[in-house]
Amino acid sequence: MSNSRISILATAALLLLVPYFELLYATWTGSSKVAASSALAFAAGLAMAWRRRDVFRDEGHAGDAGVGIAVLLVAALAYAAAVLFDVRIVAGLGAVGIVAALILLYGGSSALRAMALPLALLLLATPPPGFLLGAMTQTLVAITVFVTPLVLGPFVGRIEIEGAVLHMTGGSVAVVDDCSGLGGVLLFVPLALVLVGLQDRVVAWKAALLPIVGIVLAFVGSLLRVWISAILVRFDLPLAESDVAHEVLGMVSLGSALVALFVGSQLCSEPVEPLVEEPA
Repeated sequence: MSNSRISILATAALLLLVPYFELLYATWTGSSKVAASSALAFAAGLAMAWRRRDVFRDEGHAGDAGVGIAVLLVAALAYAAAVLFDVRIVAGLGAVGIVAALILLYGGSSALRAMALPLALLLLATPPPGFLLGAMTQTLVAITVFVTPLVLGPFVGRIEIEGAVLHMTGGSVAVVDDCSGLGGVLLFVPLALVLVGLQDRVVAWKAALLPIVGIVLAFVGSLLRVWISAILVRFDLPLAESDVAHEVLGMVSLGSALVALFVGSQLCSEPVEPLVEEPA
């Protein structure tokens, strides 16, 4: 297929994605927990794709017209149906499929492999459905409520559980949805992929594990915030009822998890073997 025809297809496909961009913009400007993670994933995906743009200049990367058009048709139909029936997650999958098809048309399968990480980030920019976010929030809250007495019990005494409220001598701590750590969990997944993408050479299995490590670190950071709050309440320490103190605890715990994630990303690098000079 000629480049002019591919350019026409690409223009039409990008125009088709206008409703998807409107969805993303509404997500970024709203108060949803996914606003920060979606914006980060989208911006990082575009930036990483731009860094790898040279893959399309390689004459050895010939476009695959047959597969590309087939993928484009399937993705475009799925996307159009999802937009029509307001199924956002499918719209996101369709949008990424359209972009993947255009990459196939321009650069072939080798270019698609080179753009796998940017495409994964663009997929993460799509906000998950509300029911899934609700289920994730309730699961994280339930884990927090279950684990906290096991960890803090030996230090603060008996902790009674009533729903999502922890009762102890000195007062109570409510584990509300904002204490679930969902925002940090959603943010650390694309952040882990960005840190992997910044490495020149990585060990594949370590890079694959880093997003999981990010999820764990973000949740542990949220747990620490709840535990410190509980200790402040139990011993009636200053700042126990201060909203500012809770915000500071949140930033400190999230920052600590971020530092740990960065250190973990450095461990993903493939060691470079030192050059050995041959004797003259």
